[in-house]
Amino acid sequence: MTKIKHNMVKNQHYVPKAYLRFFSRKSKDDYYIAVMDKNKDKPFMANIENIASCKYFYEVNSKPENYWEEFYCKNIESSLPKIFNNIISASTISQNNATILNTLLKKEMSQIIFSQIGRTRKAREFYDEIGNDIKTQIINGIYKECDNILSQQHKEILEAIRNDTDLIHDMELDAINSSSLLKKGTYYLMNRTWVIYKNLNYKKCPFITSDHPVAYYNFLNFKTDLKFNGIGLDSTIIQYPINRELLLVLYPREMYFGGLQKFDNKIVFINKDEFVLKADKLQYEQCYRQAYFTIDEK
Repeated sequence: MTKIKHNMVKNQHYVPKAYLRFFSRKSKDDYYIAVMDKNKDKPFMANIENIASCKYFYEVNSKPENYWEEFYCKNIESSLPKIFNNIISASTISQNNATILNTLLKKEMSQIIFSQIGRTRKAREFYDEIGNDIKTQIINGIYKECDNILSQQHKEILEAIRNDTDLIHDMELDAINSSSLLKKGTYYLMNRTWVIYKNLNYKKCPFITSDHPVAYYNFLNFKTDLKFNGIGLDSTIIQYPINRELLLVLYPREMYFGGLQKFDNKIVFINKDEFVLKADKLQYEQCYRQAYFTIDEK
């Protein structure tokens, strides 16, 4: 169990507030967003302080208090508003099929996307299952091969490791935030066809987001589960909403025999609600529990 310390940030967000603000409306000093919860009968309004978060979500005993909270704030969240605003500004002044993405902007966005993929509650449970299975197999293997030479102290150590949930969480956070994995992830994301879709009917039929906003869709088997998708798979389409008006989609470069590459780095205007609703359905289906959307102030 993680030891709770006096100065530890209690409510830790796995979807940054800096991101959620792009789907929110401000009231005085607070930001509010509409929430569709799979466990509720109808949508409701919530302060973004209280969504996409868990108590002490990033805390592990092997790191100083607030270590990962401060890591994400410094390395990801501090730059997100500027990067998003650059895309939004370019989309506002650009014509249909204009090029609005460049290498630097895509690299910055790749780091944001890659970071977001691994830090959500849904991702943690997925990695936990894999990590605990591996840990159990290793410990059981040690018992099977070495049981006759293990002392009681050895067995107590093995059982302590088996029951230490911090061990898996610490390894996960170290792994997904390592510079080598970030470099590799950035490479895979950059090597895709990037398209920004601009929703011309966003006030009536907006793009939505969720508590797991980087959505996967495997166009070969139609699966959205993490175990059937990945940034390195040529069958995975990646969707990441920017705000209610803009949706970033990263396609495999050879999809449709490379036919989408003519739209690479461009903005494409759409006025078909069917396209928007399909993207929104994906957000809702793959979210952990909640989807979020913007409501205009009356």
